[in-house]
Amino acid sequence: MAGSPEPAATERLAQECLAIARVSGALSLAAFEVLAQRLPIVWAASPAPLAWQMTELWRMQAEKPLALWQACASLGAWPLAAAALLARSAAGQTPPQTLALAAAADGAQTARRVLHGVHAVVSANARRLGRRRRRPR
Repeated sequence: MAGSPEPAATERLAQECLAIARVSGALSLAAFEVLAQRLPIVWAASPAPLAWQMTELWRMQAEKPLALWQACASLGAWPLAAAALLARSAAGQTPPQTLALAAAADGAQTARRVLHGVHAVVSANARRLGRRRRRPR
């Protein structure tokens, strides 16, 4: 169909999926670095000073509710986008297949935003913990 918005929606979906794959890979690497530093603390096998270990344990506990809140806030925009798509469909302005692509792209965009926020926190932890590990004793 000439002038159809489907190619644009397909391209947007492909770009969002590619961005999700990139962020997921970087997140996995950063999480591995953080786990390598934090697991010895949890297992009480770290040679780091006890005060630093306790600070890190408190930081770990505080991060979890914050991460949950951030994820919920990011996902909160999705119902509004879905309602707008449904309204456009009901008005007959957009074919169903284009709406399906747009909804998938919006969902992928939301997932990417959530992952991007998580990646930022995990990467900051990896950098901070990496600096701690490199300090001479």
